[in-house]
Amino acid sequence: MKTNKIITSVVLALSFLMTSCSSSYFKSSAPIQLSDDDRVVHFEYDSSKLQRSDKSKLKKNIVKWAKENPSAKISVEGHCDERGSNSYNKKLGLERAKTVKQYLVKYGIPASRIKTISYGESKPVAKGSNEESWRQNRRAVTLTISKNK
Repeated sequence: MKTNKIITSVVLALSFLMTSCSSSYFKSSAPIQLSDDDRVVHFEYDSSKLQRSDKSKLKKNIVKWAKENPSAKISVEGHCDERGSNSYNKKLGLERAKTVKQYLVKYGIPASRIKTISYGESKPVAKGSNEESWRQNRRAVTLTISKNK
């Protein structure tokens, strides 16, 4: 009976201690892992404007990851669908990459860590000449290009 009271007292004391401590103390400190989907934002036709949902995605994933990995260099690739001339798509792809870079800088990621590049229409992820393929190809992809410790 005495052992049960001691165990109960210890359990209660530990419960009190755990609830009185900051919850962040008990959170996992494992670094965020980015999926392929976390790294991609899509754009409307002939636009380099970020959509609200993509802003949220960048802030939740890329900004957080970049802050947890302050020595990592980042590359943002701009892509377009096949419509438009090669030179126009190259320019639009660069505008898309720069838009993402500006957003990351706005949330505290140094511009010196971020490189932009445009592939225009030359690296589609979806083959085809239809709206679904075009939608998938109008994108910016954020990649880690080096991670020094």
